[in-house]
Amino acid sequence: MKNLIPLIAIDIDNTIIDTSIRKYSIIKKINPNIEISIDDIRDDFYLKDNSLKDIKDEIFKILNSNIGIEQNLATSFVNCTNVINNWIKEGIKVVLITARDLSQRKATQKELKLNGINLNNELTIHFYPNKEYDKNDILSYKKSLLESYKKSNNILCFIGDTDTDISAGINASVHTIQFESSNIQIEKENPLGVYKCRNWYEVNRVVEVIKNKTIELSRMRDVFSLQYASWLTDMDEKAKNNVVIGLGLSTIAGALISKESNLNIEKFFLIFSIFLSILSVIFSLLSITPRRTSGKNVGSRITNSVKGTLRSIRYLFYLLFGFKSCKYMGDDDPVKYFESIKNMSISEQRVLHYDFILDKLFSTDPEAMKNVRLFSLRSAHYSKIYPNKISSSLTIFSILFLLGWTIIQSIK
Repeated sequence: MKNLIPLIAIDIDNTIIDTSIRKYSIIKKINPNIEISIDDIRDDFYLKDNSLKDIKDEIFKILNSNIGIEQNLATSFVNCTNVINNWIKEGIKVVLITARDLSQRKATQKELKLNGINLNNELTIHFYPNKEYDKNDILSYKKSLLESYKKSNNILCFIGDTDTDISAGINASVHTIQFESSNIQIEKENPLGVYKCRNWYEVNRVVEVIKNKTIELSRMRDVFSLQYASWLTDMDEKAKNNVVIGLGLSTIAGALISKESNLNIEKFFLIFSIFLSILSVIFSLLSITPRRTSGKNVGSRITNSVKGTLRSIRYLFYLLFGFKSCKYMGDDDPVKYFESIKNMSISEQRVLHYDFILDKLFSTDPEAMKNVRLFSLRSAHYSKIYPNKISSSLTIFSILFLLGWTIIQSIK
């Protein structure tokens, strides 16, 4: 099993390719007399200018055709090519997700190649399967592709320019970079988790931040897992101390109460002290009880029923008298487990560890397994800490009642 391959998904038009240049070329071919600049087109993404209303439909018809791309090739944004090619060299998988349909495949590949983008096995292009442009359908199409890639890759981010791109990234729960190549009004104002970049120098810096953040989060997860594992041991030690203190308090209070012949307020103080110290011992023992740290019942006590308790008592006697065949509880006997492995075929032995991991951690993906392990240890930790906390509180109140008895005695 190996770590997930890092992946960056990118939209093409107005993110990699400056489509405003193609629009400008088409407009000038249709009507050379129209006074308009490339910057004007960038500011008017949907071409709503009155001077273009009579030829708007014709512009978009040519723009979204194979011939329109081939005869009006546009350039990529400054530094875009260098950044993408460097990502590929670093081992990052680059995926282009475009609203261009399949009929534009050859023209798109030609345009990307002319702009210096390496078209090899490390770069995949996904074309919109339908010819009719539908905003909601494109949103669903891009979102589903991102979610599909999340299952087998570590998606660093999705880079796009339109509100459809931003929504697709947010809905797929991936880091999203809005490339501000035009003044498109995004429906979600400053959506959480979206980085805004005006050029590819900024895009590259943001991706570096995301990469480092991912590495740091992974490191922190490993640290947290070790801490929770250590805290489980600490909880047991604290619980053992509470047991000793609780038993000591109950013994002292019991000895004192035997000297009190009359039923008075002092005696009630001692009775409460004994009662609370015994409760403290009980909660401490609940905290010490072994917890499951993996599997479906993570955090629960290994013996949590009358039948299980009786079985624990039986095993206690087996251990005391040295019955080797009964050293382990239930199906946890490693000797029998090893014997069953030896009797398996080679093919069964090969998949045994795979099935064991899948059963206990619900996944064979290393990243998912580490996440499950962290939450499993955390669950087991909290299942111990709450009875431990209650035990500590009961011990304090038991001591206070004993001190109360002492104060009353001194006043007398």
